[in-house]
Amino acid sequence: MEGAQVGVFYPGFPGWGVGDITTRDQTARLVWGWKPADNRYIDLTATLSYTNTIKDIRQGDDPSEPIMTSLLGKRDYGMWKFKVNNVADLSGEGYDHFLTAGIEVFEQDRTSTAPSASHPEAKTRSWSAYALSEVTWGNLTVNSGLRYEKQRSQPKDSLGFQTNERRFEATEPQVAAIYRLNDQWAVFGSVAFVSRMPSADELYDGSMAGAANPNLKSEKGKNVEFGASYRAESLIADGDELVAKVTYFRNHIDDMITRSGGGPNDPFINIARAYLRGGELEANYLIGAWELGAAFSVVNGEDQDGVILDLLPNNRATLSANWRATDELKLGVRSTLAVGRDKLNGSRRGGYGTHDIFATYAPQEGFAKGIEVHFGVDNVTNREYVPATWVTGPAPGRNFKLALSRNF
Repeated sequence: MEGAQVGVFYPGFPGWGVGDITTRDQTARLVWGWKPADNRYIDLTATLSYTNTIKDIRQGDDPSEPIMTSLLGKRDYGMWKFKVNNVADLSGEGYDHFLTAGIEVFEQDRTSTAPSASHPEAKTRSWSAYALSEVTWGNLTVNSGLRYEKQRSQPKDSLGFQTNERRFEATEPQVAAIYRLNDQWAVFGSVAFVSRMPSADELYDGSMAGAANPNLKSEKGKNVEFGASYRAESLIADGDELVAKVTYFRNHIDDMITRSGGGPNDPFINIARAYLRGGELEANYLIGAWELGAAFSVVNGEDQDGVILDLLPNNRATLSANWRATDELKLGVRSTLAVGRDKLNGSRRGGYGTHDIFATYAPQEGFAKGIEVHFGVDNVTNREYVPATWVTGPAPGRNFKLALSRNF
């Protein structure tokens, strides 16, 4: 994939030229389950997974757009994760009750062949324990949950400044309810207290123009949402199905993590308070071998002083169509249409439209059963654009993807 001309967005900044970036993804997962037929309290699943994204950045062919040495080389984002959870059936007369409990540990190791302040090397370790209760009485379902997490971020010696490891912890309760008014309509709502711990990038990311901020605090948020859903069958033709949902949300975030300015050299800081509000509308329609989808999302927000937040996502619509040509072959197309946003520095990120195509081939019999081949082309028209949440750009151009998976 050919790199971006960053100089267009930051003129006069040397070393941010056009390069060639090769990205490789490595994924492996091992799943083990235990569900005794005569014990409804045990439905145990253990999952061990490994993922790694390797980016190899090299100089491009244009000598007038060189890239500084510290931005070249390979970057690895390797992560091991182990998760164990059990679902116990505690149902009784007149109600259904399922209790899910589990633990999860992970370790992420960020490495680079060319140590750079803009890609800090660090190791992050985390463990968490959680429980989720789902109780249904007639038309009412109530979900309540609690999660506790501890995280440790440990910088490596390649950092250009002295700092100690950081430790974080969070307790996150939540409750949600859905009430089915009839066979078609339902209303729902939820309240969740959430926390987001700073990543290694946010803690240790620095540059020649600005020092990193390793003293970041965790984000702490209260999220409230409510909405309604609709489901109906045989609306236009026998056997068709329509599923739709509308949601409104409000988020109050303390110590929101964001960059102190509009450029990639500005360090991350905490905003004392941030207020987000918005809505989503989703709909899917199935008829025969076709599945048509549409989604619309709108979000607005400001800080404690009423200043509009600078990195809000674009308001956008996503349209999709999938066609199951055979039991083995599925073809699809997806379009994203986004509205532009004004930035605090007086500039504007323009709106854009991108179009993707994809296909999935999954043999249903013979020696190839269990194999899935996924092929896709993102941004088919090679549109150049910059999402409103990006501090630089443009976003990737036309991108071809091919993935092969095997289920045993």
